[in-house]
Amino acid sequence: MNIKEAMRPYSKSKRVKKRFITLLELLMVMAILALTLGVIGFNVHKALREQRFKTETDLVVDYLRLAQNLMLIMNADVHVIFESAQHSQANLMRLKVEGNLDDKLLELVTNKEKPLHYIQLIEFYDENRTHHESSKIDVRFFSKGSVMSKGVMRLATHAQSNTSGTLERFIYLPGYPQPIVSALTNSPDFTSKEKQNADFEIKLINATVQEIQEKRLAKSNNL
Repeated sequence: MNIKEAMRPYSKSKRVKKRFITLLELLMVMAILALTLGVIGFNVHKALREQRFKTETDLVVDYLRLAQNLMLIMNADVHVIFESAQHSQANLMRLKVEGNLDDKLLELVTNKEKPLHYIQLIEFYDENRTHHESSKIDVRFFSKGSVMSKGVMRLATHAQSNTSGTLERFIYLPGYPQPIVSALTNSPDFTSKEKQNADFEIKLINATVQEIQEKRLAKSNNL
């Protein structure tokens, strides 16, 4: 047996067979990639939607704060008006100022409608008003805080409350000047805070009345 014949079995055992990717395997890889990209795309879209809704909610809070500041600092009567746009799906928000403001300041803060594309639903029932318009919401800041809108404003991403995936925020307006913020839920803290304020006012009134009566009694005794 020569050298070639002796090495022939060894070379066969070391021979590597070429393996080709089948169509089924290729389809499985493509399906996995498509599923992964779909999940990533959904998460990115959800994050962008949440951020844009939060940005518009912060803008609403800023407008309400600005209206309250103009009322307190500039002694102006201010409306924050929300209404639906006629030719688009966006809601519109604007300021209306009644009072003696500087022309430049008045031009800066009024007559500029802000579209709200991601806030599709705005609900607010003003407890201090007797008449409400269905197509417009008018939040009022009047008379240095003695006349202000009162209630809980609800902002949501869908017009229907029971829609799956609806984002919402709540803004509490107590009817008197205080820091304005938004909350994730219409929590019992809103009503409990209002009750605490009411209890404090009642205690303050009772203490004042008692002090007046004591002074009157002391004055009558001196006479």
